[in-house]
Amino acid sequence: MGSHLKYLIAGGVIAGEGGSLALLGWMFNMLGYIQGRPLPPATYWSLMIAGVVSLIIGGVLLIIGYSKYKNRGW
Repeated sequence: MGSHLKYLIAGGVIAGEGGSLALLGWMFNMLGYIQGRPLPPATYWSLMIAGVVSLIIGGVLLIIGYSKYKNRGW
């Protein structure tokens, strides 16, 4: 196995986590509107920011892993 596999696995896991966090933040935002008593904005904004940052980091790791995969020497 090459060195690209660890980047691809880590990028996929971190990006998946980031998507879930961003979705959870959006759902908390919508839950406040449905219940009629909004949650503190720091609750869903912190989840949204953490999710977006995780998506960016996961995407960068996936790009690094893909470029290492394409440039491997046989």
